[in-house]
Amino acid sequence: MDEGDPSECPVCGGYAIYYECWDCGGDGYRELYDDDPLWYDEDDTETCSTCNGDGHWWVCKSACAEKEQAA
Repeated sequence: MDEGDPSECPVCGGYAIYYECWDCGGDGYRELYDDDPLWYDEDDTETCSTCNGDGHWWVCKSACAEKEQAA
C-alpha cells in the first residue's frame, strides 16, 4: 500500500488514509547503530516509538476516535 492511499477505517468502516511512519521509514524499528555507532552493533534495533512498531498508521477522515471519546 502506498502512502496516501484511501481505504476503509478498521474501527468505524469510514474513509481512512494510510500514512507511512516518518521516523522509521515504515520498518517498525530504528537501527541504533545509525544513531551512535560507538555504543551499538550494526544489528541492534529498538521498536519505533512513533508508530509502536507498526511502520504506519491510519487517519480516519470521519474522526471515529473522537466519536468514541465523546460517547
